Amino acid sequence: MKVVSVARVQQYEANADGQSTRTGTYAGKRLFTQDEPDGLNFVFLRNEFHDESAPFETPRHRHTFAQLRFIERGSANYAPGQDIPEGDLGYFPRMAYYGPQSKSNCTSIALQFGFNGEHQKGPLWEGYRAEAIERLKARGTIVGGTYTDVDPATGQTRVRDGVEAIYQEQYRMHTGKELVFRPAGYDSAILMHPPAFEYFPIAPGVELKRLGTFWDQPGPNGDTRISMLRLSGGTYTMPAERAQLAWAMTAGLVVDGSLTPELTCMFSPREDEGTIAADSGVEVYLVEFPRLA
Repeated sequence: MKVVSVARVQQYEANADGQSTRTGTYAGKRLFTQDEPDGLNFVFLRNEFHDESAPFETPRHRHTFAQLRFIERGSANYAPGQDIPEGDLGYFPRMAYYGPQSKSNCTSIALQFGFNGEHQKGPLWEGYRAEAIERLKARGTIVGGTYTDVDPATGQTRVRDGVEAIYQEQYRMHTGKELVFRPAGYDSAILMHPPAFEYFPIAPGVELKRLGTFWDQPGPNGDTRISMLRLSGGTYTMPAERAQLAWAMTAGLVVDGSLTPELTCMFSPREDEGTIAADSGVEVYLVEFPRLA
């Protein structure tokens, strides 16, 4: 089990390296960046959107990967007139459109994940980024979060989300193939209100509440499961059949026998069985990643 405390992770100022297609700034922390043997690739972040004079903004867009956002503080906009309130979670299915969005006064914990190039974070993919951006600029322009160029097949001007264009270019550079954009199985983001769900006991001192199960991936194990645990003297073992990500907002969680501070995050890879426990009713947010086999 990999364990990280938010307080011990170095903070960076996003969009300060000249390699972003987005506008605005925020303070970010990368808690996990994983590239797993079965093709699972994900990044887990804590972002503080703090500058009202330079809000983080994106056009209406979609992604080949899925996202989960938990709002720790404030309210996070994701489309005109649509916000995720503090304490709620939003699931953004792959290929579901959202935006335009503008965020300037909130703190969010965000997960982005996909398989086999659907999501592209970590040394392998980011090694292509600078060259990919230069290639795109040689053929078109990046302005206000969008990329404009001429479609070589039709000769027509086309406008795409900037991140979408970078992912397509990086995928082409790495594989020599085109990134496949599958039809959207879900139409829009799904908001979850955790207090509205009830816990039920699953073991002595361990309670569970299921918040959602989403089938963005194919096959009998292609579901993403989002839940919460409450630990009051019991121990929960993360099953080895799936990779799992968890985090606790409060202190008191014992992970593989070690006491942790507030804002502790855990990743249990597939084929591992990490344990978490607590005596004081600590609540844990739990994501069980899909399997492709």
